[in-house]
Amino acid sequence: MSVKSAIASVKTAVTEGVGERASPEARAAISALIRFVAGFILAAARILGTGSPFGIAAVAASGAGLNGVCCLVGSALGYIVTGGIRWGIRYLAAVVLTFTVEFAFSESRIFDSRVFAPITAAVGTLSTGILASFALRRGGTPEAAILFLETVLAFGCCYFFLEATSHEESTTETGEMRHISSVVISIAVLLMALSGVELFGEVSIGRFFALLAVMTATLRCGMLMGCTVGTAFGIAMDLVQGGVPFYTMAYAFAGLLSGVFNRHGRLLFLIPFIMANAVAVLCTWTQGPYISALLEVFSASVIFMLLPAGFLSRVGALIQPVISGTGESGLRRYVSRRVEKLSCAYSGLYEIVRRNVEEPVNDNDPAKVFDRAADAVCISCSDKNRCWNENYMETLSALND
Repeated sequence: MSVKSAIASVKTAVTEGVGERASPEARAAISALIRFVAGFILAAARILGTGSPFGIAAVAASGAGLNGVCCLVGSALGYIVTGGIRWGIRYLAAVVLTFTVEFAFSESRIFDSRVFAPITAAVGTLSTGILASFALRRGGTPEAAILFLETVLAFGCCYFFLEATSHEESTTETGEMRHISSVVISIAVLLMALSGVELFGEVSIGRFFALLAVMTATLRCGMLMGCTVGTAFGIAMDLVQGGVPFYTMAYAFAGLLSGVFNRHGRLLFLIPFIMANAVAVLCTWTQGPYISALLEVFSASVIFMLLPAGFLSRVGALIQPVISGTGESGLRRYVSRRVEKLSCAYSGLYEIVRRNVEEPVNDNDPAKVFDRAADAVCISCSDKNRCWNENYMETLSALND
């Protein structure tokens, strides 16, 4: 069988019915654009009204390549636009320092360590923050306490950003849960930046989408996942507001209570969800009535009722790993995700080999066909050392066949 016919067979068997995917250059450009936008949004997120370590964490998690440069520019613009040059100069210095350190160590072994980027983000946040005064703020919160919180969040968020954007395949249930948790935390941080954007001065865009996320997780995955997601998003919203941890209590309690009724239809599910938030408002009435929280829950409930069931099922499948007792439907979702990822890998391999065989840039060296495919596809695989070092001959024979 010729190389072309073998490639065609792989494409037909694995990617039949799948549309042509974007070229590596297009994917790289899209990824860089996403990093730019994410850096800008994360730089707009605040903790306790003044701290903003998330743009630094995003730059550290983006690396020292094109993604890192775009995220650096996006974060810098985000700090300047949302806070002004006088406030943002310290964070500008932090993101530049973080990127410079990563670029300087990009060729060393420690760069590939899981904790190198988080440590770089923490050091950049701490070192630039030390230059500021440790005097008490007007609101009574010590500068040192804010700096400590920013440093911890820069380290933690960078770690979770890396885990959420990792392309490594999770082979264990623990790894799957770690990836899902990282995605939830990353989304919660992104919504922190939108929590200050309000409609009619009452309904926060960030908290509105946070409520939709908690509702979806609870309806599709049950009360434990709903309570977990509610806690994560509630903490994120409370970090922005400061003061009483109202949203943590309200979202977690709503996820726990409504999760009991997640198999009884959306209407019966939403009633205890709304009631739980109403109870939370009453419990904190003396600290200041959170009337806007009730408006946000009501608005989110109306939109949630209108969402298609298929959309909720697809979103729920993304955050529900297969565990014992999930039955046939859970097994189908698990197998579907694995087959889809395998299909994407074969499609990428096919596209690389096709270009090198069919396009005019081919140098007629058949050995380099496999080298280019391995450099583009296998480089991000966790089994690359086993395939290309320990079992090199078997891998080469499989490709030749």
